[in-house]
Amino acid sequence: MGRLFANVSVSAYLEQREQKIREKYRLTTDDVIKSLSQALHFDPRKLYDENGRLKKITELDEDTIAALAGLEITEVIGGGENGKPAICTKKVKWLDKNTVREQAMKHLGMFAKDKDPIQPPQKLDVNVKLSPSEAYLRMLRRDGKPKKKA
Repeated sequence: MGRLFANVSVSAYLEQREQKIREKYRLTTDDVIKSLSQALHFDPRKLYDENGRLKKITELDEDTIAALAGLEITEVIGGGENGKPAICTKKVKWLDKNTVREQAMKHLGMFAKDKDPIQPPQKLDVNVKLSPSEAYLRMLRRDGKPKKKA
């Protein structure tokens, strides 16, 4: 199996297929980040008009529609007073911001996985080139600092 992936033509074919799938389903990093942003910045006030009535779905902007998880409207016409429907139920459900926030934080690397051990800082090696006489003087002084010139 490993030899197949090493073959240049097989690798190129697999890359082409993966690119076609990405294009077909529009699954890109930008799309995922945009979706997270839309859900995170969703404002429920955008669902209503200036009179406090729920807007028609065709009146909602793209970001508001993308943040919706469900929309249910039930109207039973007749039987009410003055020609109004007897039953009118409108339910709007949007994505859970806590879940979206957590997904965004994971994407941005804002917290470590619980199972990952905390990594100590890596040792930093610094090489300083000194003349032999300066290196000898620092070694004699042992503090590593050069003498100040008067």
